[in-house]
Amino acid sequence: MATLHFTQKGILFKTATATILFGEGSEQADAKLPLEGADERFSVKDSLVKRHAFGTTFALPDATIEYFPKTVKPKDAKTRRCNVLILGQHIEASKIIKAVSPRLAILHDGNIEHSRDIQKSTGIQTISAGPGTVVNLKAYNALSSQQRLASFTEQAE
Repeated sequence: MATLHFTQKGILFKTATATILFGEGSEQADAKLPLEGADERFSVKDSLVKRHAFGTTFALPDATIEYFPKTVKPKDAKTRRCNVLILGQHIEASKIIKAVSPRLAILHDGNIEHSRDIQKSTGIQTISAGPGTVVNLKAYNALSSQQRLASFTEQAE
């Protein structure tokens, strides 16, 4: 089960077997990644991380998370599919959330009133998260209904 821990300058992703620190912090992690970087793809135990032109995708065993740190056009965001969408500072947050249609949208450092307004206008569960916020994806019903093939092990006959 995945949880997200929001810190002052990043996000700590925790799965059953891996801990990934995305940003800056002193937290113990299996991998530490800067918020920005070149397009790349790598795996950390049971998770896959892929940077792309608009942000970063985290394919965890039970959820896919998209992080858009900067403004992205809704038509570009529409090409991304995820269970959880995390937005940095976005002027068109409501349009982006509607275009991606995640199970849960998180406004990183957003205010509560803004997230409530977005939830009302889009019909998609939207919360705000600042430093110290912990989000249990199961509690928000944001887990994928499908499992990634990588989570299965081969049985010997």
